[in-house]
Amino acid sequence: MAIATWSLTALFVGLVFGTAWGQSSPSAADVLEMLRGGGYVIVLRHGATHADQADTIRSTSTTSPSSGS
Repeated sequence: MAIATWSLTALFVGLVFGTAWGQSSPSAADVLEMLRGGGYVIVLRHGATHADQADTIRSTSTTSPSSGS
């Protein structure tokens, strides 16, 4: 029974990784063309911040958020 389980596991892993390695990577130009075609969702996530962390970047706008305008 253990040999059959091991064999099926090895076959499954081989088929999954074999098909992934068989695919060629698109060039950067191809990727940009696909992105320009649309239909993709790109998610960017920033690192964790702490609530007590001071904001060290000064705003260059003339209106401050606390002025209410």
